[in-house]
Amino acid sequence: MKGGFDWFMEKEIIILTKSAKYGGLCVAGVDFKTGEWIRLVKKGGGQITNNIMRYRDGSYVKILDCIAVHTLGSAATPIQPENVYIDIKEGFVKVKKISIGELLMIHNLENHKNILGNYSHVIRHNVENVGHSLELIKVQNAILHRVMGSNGYYKSKLDFYYNNVHYMNMSITDPDYFNVEDVTRLGELIIVLSIPDDDYSKNYGYFKFVAKIFRLN
Repeated sequence: MKGGFDWFMEKEIIILTKSAKYGGLCVAGVDFKTGEWIRLVKKGGGQITNNIMRYRDGSYVKILDCIAVHTLGSAATPIQPENVYIDIKEGFVKVKKISIGELLMIHNLENHKNILGNYSHVIRHNVENVGHSLELIKVQNAILHRVMGSNGYYKSKLDFYYNNVHYMNMSITDPDYFNVEDVTRLGELIIVLSIPDDDYSKNYGYFKFVAKIFRLN
């Protein structure tokens, strides 16, 4: 492993999300050494798919796996400064499995609410002022709902309390919670919040996604 801050290097990344994104995946995690957020972006465009997220032996990368991957430089945008190009040709190597407790020693829970902001489930204006697109927070009294979307399909939404404020109707992009029953009480959770950077969001607002749910009880 090379030392120092160098994007063109092998990095060890703890994978925290493999959330749904237009038929592909939004994959994000934190640097094992620094705790900094990293969102994996495919060089040359195109979606990262579940088929790409495999180790050299053919097994799939899982949540809380710490993986070694070659990075090819920053892919930062004003809304998603965490984006980093990865070399998918080199593949991924599993370093170890991480527990939630170990994760929190590397990356603390965020104590700000820049993404939650105005308590709405969508950011309509000045999204660039948020300054980041990923947060790890602990929430209480979480309840999952199933609601009918405009396309005629049911979607999973999350209500929860954070710092004694009630947040409602947050879109869930964690595939593990797509088929959970309506009004499922999840209690206390650690969640990854994410905001997108795409053409739909530019036109219709930046929906706040619950990209990963970690149950604590």
